[in-house]
Amino acid sequence: MYLSRPAFRSRPDNRSQDDRGAFWLCWYLIDVARSAHAAGRQEAAKEYREAFVDGRLKKRKLPARDDVKVWIEPKASDAA
Repeated sequence: MYLSRPAFRSRPDNRSQDDRGAFWLCWYLIDVARSAHAAGRQEAAKEYREAFVDGRLKKRKLPARDDVKVWIEPKASDAA
């Protein structure tokens, strides 16, 4: 029994276009992930700098665990 070829066969030129498109899609996704990572780091650094200047950055040494706990106190509301 003879099986016919599939209706769609990718030609070498179509395949190279598909590969190029896939490459640029992956490149874009990696670029977006790096940009989001950098933006998150900058935002966190800004938050810690502001908390340090305002005196809201708190720390506590935990000698039993040989560790340090660091946290940011919430901003005091001026309504009181």
